[in-house]
Amino acid sequence: EVNSGISLTLHNISRGIFKVEMPASEKLKGIYKEIQDNLSEIVSSFKRVIAEIQRISSEIVKGNLEIKIEVSKFEGDYRTLMMLLEKIIEKMKEQVQQIKKLWQQEEELLSFKRTVEEDEHIETIYQRITNLLKNKFGLKQFVLYEVNQSKNFMSKIVSSENAEIFCNSNIFIDANFCRAKRRGQPVWGKENKWGEVCPMFNAKGKKYICYPFIFGEGVKLVLQIICENDKEYSEIKEKLESIRLYIESIVPLLEVKKLLTDIKRKENLNIKKTNV
Repeated sequence: EVNSGISLTLHNISRGIFKVEMPASEKLKGIYKEIQDNLSEIVSSFKRVIAEIQRISSEIVKGNLEIKIEVSKFEGDYRTLMMLLEKIIEKMKEQVQQIKKLWQQEEELLSFKRTVEEDEHIETIYQRITNLLKNKFGLKQFVLYEVNQSKNFMSKIVSSENAEIFCNSNIFIDANFCRAKRRGQPVWGKENKWGEVCPMFNAKGKKYICYPFIFGEGVKLVLQIICENDKEYSEIKEKLESIRLYIESIVPLLEVKKLLTDIKRKENLNIKKTNV
């Protein structure tokens, strides 16, 4: 009876059933009593671990990741398991925070886009772009150029207060002189052993980034950012993806507003001619 009880108990444990199938303790003596006590302790340890895992799982299902696991109550591999669960929960919290951050960024981007949609004048949109680059992204020196795709020349539409025009004036006549516009890819203007990256950039020693924005059949805008040092250069490179999302979200709106502005201007001109 004792041997069969031991076998049944071990079999149950292997199946996840934590119950000691032994005769009553008062009937056991000597080695059998020790075996029963050891099995009972093993079963009790398993139950404590399972109860703790169930508690943790229940809180996670409720959305509570601020769970306190009392690791010190466990020993050996049980403690290792609890420490692992702690790390898993911390990773889950990091992922949740990242998702929240992305959601907030998306909401802010949509809010910016909706605001621009409601702007009546193109000048208002230009001012919003200036404020965006200056206040949200902390850019100190920048110029935003627009490409006239039909006549292939560039013109400045937005800039920071202290920004200088470092590009050769040829870009204002033929936009293909602009490396970023011509290639449709960012120009990372940091001196290397081959000299200046873009021959149209006239300020030696300055670090800069020229980022093109494509709309329709080619580049529509080129954002040039001037950096004072390597640290600022690296920081701005990390911000460029977010800057790209904001500017690209309003490029189509910018085109529509410009078209409407041109139509109104022509209508007003025709009215004046008719009155004359």
